[in-house]
Amino acid sequence: MRRRVAVEGADFHMALWMLARRSDLGPAIELLRTLYDVVDDWAARRFLRKLEQERKVEISRAGRQNFYRAIAPVSVDDIVAAKKERQDAGWGGRWCLVTYDLPQDAAGMRKRLIRSMRRVGMGRLNQSTWVSPYDWSETVSAEASARGGATYLDWIRDGDLALHCPVAEAVHRMWPLKRLSGRYREIAKRARALAESSLGRAGLRNALRTVRSWAVIEAEDPMLPAELLPSDWPSADVRDAVLALRRRVSQTMAGVT
Repeated sequence: MRRRVAVEGADFHMALWMLARRSDLGPAIELLRTLYDVVDDWAARRFLRKLEQERKVEISRAGRQNFYRAIAPVSVDDIVAAKKERQDAGWGGRWCLVTYDLPQDAAGMRKRLIRSMRRVGMGRLNQSTWVSPYDWSETVSAEASARGGATYLDWIRDGDLALHCPVAEAVHRMWPLKRLSGRYREIAKRARALAESSLGRAGLRNALRTVRSWAVIEAEDPMLPAELLPSDWPSADVRDAVLALRRRVSQTMAGVT
């Protein structure tokens, strides 16, 4: 009897996105078998219906046959898309700051608040002040309110930022740009090498894991305005390399399905 293996919905989204074309369930499952020995068809359909409800997968029907297509790039969550929108919209040079003064016995709340601010890409200016070139007050306040912490937050929107060092130095102190840049470049290197290789089972497995790593790094990227980034910031090059790998995977799967 064959063993069933649990598969996350994000894996199906990734597999469909990598196929870069409308597909029935077969190619997606075949691609996922590069990560899992056996994929349960029922679980696959359940995840795909959920992704359709989230408007990440489009399902079309021809008679009794269903076809699936990923309609958005694979991402960890909607915050990534929101950061990209803000980055693409440009920056007027103003800042959004938040300070907080939590009770001493609110260590758990403090950790959750910091996790929320990091998730949207805010940087730590000092012990109790966080800053972003984008206004995240609505998102962070909503999460803090759900945990009873919104009353401890004090927001300054569209404000100035007094720095006691060059802006580039301050930016590197608040955000781990050097580390992110190195991880981006490693992903680009792996993606290009895979795209130029003959993708067997191991290559397809590495391709999926490379795209997953790229999505994770994007989730950690604050996606700062171009004015605050180094001139050689590699995120666009990484995306090009990943898209080339996506086309290579799609071509490979088209030849075997």
